[in-house]
Amino acid sequence: MSTTPSPSILGPGLRAIGAVCLVLGPIAFSVAEYAGPDASGSPDQMLAAFSADRIGLAVAIVASLLSVLFFIAGLFLLAARRLERRGRVLLPLGLGITLVAMLANTALLGVNVLFLSMTSPSLDQAQMAALIGSLVANPFAPVLLSGHYVLVVGFVLVGLGLWRAGIGPAWAAWFVALCGVVDAVGGMFGAIGDQIAGAVSDGMMIAGFAVMGWFLLREGVRGRGTAAPVAEETPAAGATR
Repeated sequence: MSTTPSPSILGPGLRAIGAVCLVLGPIAFSVAEYAGPDASGSPDQMLAAFSADRIGLAVAIVASLLSVLFFIAGLFLLAARRLERRGRVLLPLGLGITLVAMLANTALLGVNVLFLSMTSPSLDQAQMAALIGSLVANPFAPVLLSGHYVLVVGFVLVGLGLWRAGIGPAWAAWFVALCGVVDAVGGMFGAIGDQIAGAVSDGMMIAGFAVMGWFLLREGVRGRGTAAPVAEETPAAGATR
């Protein structure tokens, strides 16, 4: 029995949209990470960082929202195919976990919008810092902040599911699976390790998803030229050549 994965059921227009989303999603995600100000330290330090870089915070908010939209659309369009048995568990499970992580990141966007509003000079900064402290101490805060770690698990399962289902090049699937792991491991080695691992992780993520987008686009081009061959006409019995 052939192990070639079943083709996507998408038309050329949706393939193109999926390919573009798979390219732009990781780029928007990386922009959001680097554009946002440092949110560590005490509430006073956090508020000062937000106030000093309001434009960066606004860019991070918009980029984060775009990355959620692009990732959800691109991944689900990439997986829109009749999966063989090998890809029926890991890929849907990974997509589900990724969706949960994206929803958590979307909820966190609302908090970041609130932080941006707090930086207005017309507001009492001491009260705003106290409000940030209460938000950080809220028992639901870890749930909102867990989206990044859940996304690591989701990407691992998505990458393994793509590899098992034979969707796209194997190395691109492994880049998707390991990009979040590289970032998480690098963060254990201090600020320098976090910066190096972050750059490597973003490069793997962008390259892996971009190649998957190219695969999705080119798969449709190849599919248009795979018409069944026409059977050679057989001369009728008794006919002369």
